[in-house]
Amino acid sequence: MLEYIFKSLLCAGAAGTVLAVLMTLVKPITKKRFPAAWHYYMWIAVVVVMLAPARFNVSLPQIRFAPSDNAPVRVEQSAPVQALRETDVVASVETENEPVTPTQNEPKGFNFTFETAAWIWLIVMVGLFIGRLAKYWAFIIKLKRNSVAAECSELENYTKRKIPIRRSKDALSPLVVGFFKPCLILPDNDIDADRLGYILRHETTHFRRGDILWKWLATIAKCVHWFNPAIYFIADRINAECEISCDAAVTRNMSEIEKREYINTILSLLTTSKPAPLTTQMSGNAKRLAERFTMINTARRAGKRAAAVSSVLAVCVLGAAVFAGGVMADGVLGDNYAIEITNNGERITLENKPFVENNTVYLPLREMLNIEGITDITYNDNGYAEFFVYPPNMNVKLGAIRNRVQIGNSYAYIWGYSGGSTENAELISPPILKNDITYVPYDLFDKLKNSSQGLVFDGMNVAVNDGSSALAGTLYRNDSLNFKVTLPLDWAEKCRIIEHDNSVSVVQKSAYDKYGVGLLCNIEIVESHEADELLNMLGGSALLYRDENYAYIYTIPVDVQYPIWVDHDEADTALVTEYMAMFEEIDMVKDSFDLLARISSYYYNAVKHP
Repeated sequence: MLEYIFKSLLCAGAAGTVLAVLMTLVKPITKKRFPAAWHYYMWIAVVVVMLAPARFNVSLPQIRFAPSDNAPVRVEQSAPVQALRETDVVASVETENEPVTPTQNEPKGFNFTFETAAWIWLIVMVGLFIGRLAKYWAFIIKLKRNSVAAECSELENYTKRKIPIRRSKDALSPLVVGFFKPCLILPDNDIDADRLGYILRHETTHFRRGDILWKWLATIAKCVHWFNPAIYFIADRINAECEISCDAAVTRNMSEIEKREYINTILSLLTTSKPAPLTTQMSGNAKRLAERFTMINTARRAGKRAAAVSSVLAVCVLGAAVFAGGVMADGVLGDNYAIEITNNGERITLENKPFVENNTVYLPLREMLNIEGITDITYNDNGYAEFFVYPPNMNVKLGAIRNRVQIGNSYAYIWGYSGGSTENAELISPPILKNDITYVPYDLFDKLKNSSQGLVFDGMNVAVNDGSSALAGTLYRNDSLNFKVTLPLDWAEKCRIIEHDNSVSVVQKSAYDKYGVGLLCNIEIVESHEADELLNMLGGSALLYRDENYAYIYTIPVDVQYPIWVDHDEADTALVTEYMAMFEEIDMVKDSFDLLARISSYYYNAVKHP
């Protein structure tokens, strides 16, 4: 997780650095046409880009095919049925006990990795932040200790909020400290009324704009991106543009004489000391004053057209920066999950990487079929993929078991799954084409395993470690009771579905086989007029669907469905842990409920009560 965050910030920092270079290059043009506030907030936006990494997966749209019975069939793989060619074996099996032989070029000793870099980054970042925070608090404590409360009735002319005022001999220039409880600090010397007015106008402008917040943001960015030289330049520009834009706001409606007086006020507060941390200090060092005075003397009021153009340009530039950083992050970060596939306990490594999409796991069709020795696969231009499973000792198509799927179509034909020769099974999500490879949901292989075609995928298991919510595994469809639900991927090989005349129960297989318990949930169809009484009577129940004739009721057990006695063995302990983990994902079943036919009353009368 730490490595993932570090890589994300690296990509965001790169995007922010490019944006900072662009801002610097175009400044000779923009400073003549756009207002000072535009430059200030654009630099703040650069910091936001660097602190808020995004991620965008950019891929070409998937090709969808329309079915056609007359489409020509082309064979993509023409391997003989009798033997699988070596070049077709793109899946390899790794065993846990397989020894690892080091190569000559294998690095020895300390291996510097991204994880190591991430820990170094974190330690330095925390240290820098604590150091800056300690320096700030030391400054605040010293300031309060060496200052006294003061009155300033003129402050009411510039803000309605009551801001405490203190005078301090340590304050060489007026400044505002504090974000939640701001305080105006004035030098402990006499200031004439005119200059005091300019000071109050300047500092209250900082306060209204929330400039203290942006200074904190820049400080945090310097701690986070301490390794990036660009962040120090960016933070410096924020401080400079903060004062320049504040001057522009204060002097916008001033006469030339007033502007000169304002400049003289700043000069009278000139100091050679370093600016106070995380404050809005009106004056500063001589290095910055020339830039500020030039703006005051040459600034022009931006017209509506310039304001509109600057706004559109800002949105476009920032959007492009965020998008570029997000695309870069997607390429650098890769998948934030690990998919492990095992077959009869042995780990499978696939050449074409599985992935998560549509909240389920997609696997490469041909590679997965090759694992079971299925090599007779044909593809056609309408996105159909047909594959044949041969019974033992048979190598001709005459007796082959035929199956097919289609890109973009959730319905497939699986021999032995149900009657008929047309599409007879519904998948949890449609197959897709990615990088010219046909990927299918895990659900297909689960259905193949249960389709009486032999031991196809009988020992296959797929596990995903991504720390997110439960992924969908298989689609359960009950044509008799006219509904379908989705079962979590983690429930594969762990649950059993028990069908009754008017209900379906999902149970934990191990608890049910050993003790006859383990109920996870139950879906029952009842007469509509009975629904309310049952809902009131059954704890943990919910109404899934109802019309004038019938209703579907979902229930979960209210009593314990696993061993609770003290002397249960290790197997029972594992059983309890498994049940509780499965129960955590039970909401997927309820939330995925849907009817197969929406003409429900007709279906109920015609099928259930003919």
